[in-house]
Amino acid sequence: MDEQVEYQEFPTLKSKSFPYFIYQPPKDNPLTLFHPHWHEQVIELIYMVEGEAKFQIDGQTFHAVRGDIFFIRENLIHAGEAIGETPDYYAILFNRKLLINPELMDYCDNNNFLITHLLPPPVLKPADANYQMFLEPLQGIVEEYKGQKVGHAIAIKAYIFVITTALARLYSSNEKSSRSVKADKRNINLLNQIIHYVEQHYHEKITLEEIASITNMSPSHFCRIFKKQTGGTFTEFVNKYRIKKSKKLLDDHSLTITDISDAVGFCNINYFGRLFRRYNKCTPIQYRHRQ
Repeated sequence: MDEQVEYQEFPTLKSKSFPYFIYQPPKDNPLTLFHPHWHEQVIELIYMVEGEAKFQIDGQTFHAVRGDIFFIRENLIHAGEAIGETPDYYAILFNRKLLINPELMDYCDNNNFLITHLLPPPVLKPADANYQMFLEPLQGIVEEYKGQKVGHAIAIKAYIFVITTALARLYSSNEKSSRSVKADKRNINLLNQIIHYVEQHYHEKITLEEIASITNMSPSHFCRIFKKQTGGTFTEFVNKYRIKKSKKLLDDHSLTITDISDAVGFCNINYFGRLFRRYNKCTPIQYRHRQ
């Protein structure tokens, strides 16, 4: 399904030779910075420049503030929301396997050194040990990305090599436990089930009992597991998905706001309006007539 890409995210890397992607959120970004998703072969670093956010990474909730550096390794479910105004941060994503070419491996004492399984801390604060080792190359990436000078792609790739080497030296793990692998797969399979169901039924009434039965859990157990993995409730997840779908429909001026509210599963137009404003900082009408 097309929508699945938004959750098992496949970021568009610059190229095979430069397998990275850099993202900075726009200033008018809505409350939800990114929905629960994961990257199968891509590691992500988030560098907080200004502002505050709430990040959910592998079932843990973090209050992100200026200067924090977050590490999100492959196959970890993560989500993020702004606290107050949209924070300024840079997300640097890269594929370690594509980064390492065969010629480079000839010069490594250990051929798997740079692509070994990693267990970094989810976040480094400015006062933490090893913080400066990652801050300096991250700031270098940001400057090159902003400046866009000749050769910036080469410079960014070089900084990513510095980061990759530091990660491997500090946080490599000899073997990922089968228990950890199973837990990652179980969490991803659970989220996949839920996403697929919501994609098919978001325009209908969805009860907690329905979704819990699909995942073979009691409603109370399902609620605990879902909130732990995504940082929010199932009702919030469905509402955000419906609001996201409504934004696409608002570009069709032949549809009334009531039509759109009904089409995405809200039975009350006032409730739809309140939720839309909460997540997008504007009304549906204002969004429709945006520049």
